[in-house]
Amino acid sequence: MPINITIHTNWLTRRNIRHAQNEIEYGTTSAQRDAGRRALEKIAMEEIMESVKKAIGDSDNEIKSAPPAPARKALQVRIYVEPDFGGGRLGLWIKKEDTVQHLKNIILEEMEVPIERQRLLYLGSEFQDGQRMDRYHVDHDAVIELRVRMG
Repeated sequence: MPINITIHTNWLTRRNIRHAQNEIEYGTTSAQRDAGRRALEKIAMEEIMESVKKAIGDSDNEIKSAPPAPARKALQVRIYVEPDFGGGRLGLWIKKEDTVQHLKNIILEEMEVPIERQRLLYLGSEFQDGQRMDRYHVDHDAVIELRVRMG
C-alpha cells in the first residue's frame, strides 16, 4: 500500500530552495552549480526526514495514509497569506470551519511570526481570535493580509 507523506516547508525553506535552484541554473562556475545541487539535496533530505519522523512518531507508531486528494479539497479552501514584510505569499488549505486561532498557529509555524504580533485582514475586516473563518466569507484563492505588530 502506498503511503502519502505531506512535506510542509516554511517560507524560509522555500526561499533557500529558490536560491539553490538559481545557483544551479545561473551559476557561472561548475563549483557554484554543484554547491546549488548539494544545497538542494540537503534541504530535500532534511524535510523528508522530518516528515517521516513526524509520521512515525504519530500515535500508535503507525503511518496513516491521507484521504484521497479530491476528498480533502472538497472540504477545504485554498487561501494565501501575504505578509507586509515581503518574502512572498504563503499558500495553504483551510476549512471554512477553522478558527482564526488555527490560522494564526499555521502562520506561527510556517512564517515564524508570534501569534500576539499577527494582525490578519481580509476585505477590510480584521480577524478576531475565537471566530471561525466562514464568518469573514473567506473563499477560494482569497488573499489575507498579515500585518506584523512591532514588538
